[in-house]
Amino acid sequence: MTLIAAVAVVGAIETPAPAALAACALTVAVTALVVLGVRRFEAWTRPAAPRAVTVGVPGLTPRENDVLAGVAAGRTNAGIAADLFLSERTVEQHLRSVFDKLGLGGHGDSNRRVRAAAVWWQRQTASTGASDPSVARPS
Repeated sequence: MTLIAAVAVVGAIETPAPAALAACALTVAVTALVVLGVRRFEAWTRPAAPRAVTVGVPGLTPRENDVLAGVAAGRTNAGIAADLFLSERTVEQHLRSVFDKLGLGGHGDSNRRVRAAAVWWQRQTASTGASDPSVARPS
């Protein structure tokens, strides 16, 4: 096939009108924005994170107590961040502060998260007078 014949074949192929392309592109864009908007709206209208802490650990800020309550409930950093509307990095910073304030330095044979959760549960059971930690379980 010669170059002239190839150009004639390509020229014969019908291309959609620019208006049809624009309408299609607009439809796709609007659909994408609606989907993203709905997701953001759902995130904005989520109920506020429950304040699980009724009796905090002395020496910790209210937010540090919230993070510690999440640890005691077995939540991951990502889960705590989602519950409290924080970034994971902020949760990590709060946990470092909690570990420092509770004197839970690096003991190679034990897990600081477990020891911090134990401190939180002891505080909850001491305040409620219950001997079973499940009595004071956060919601």
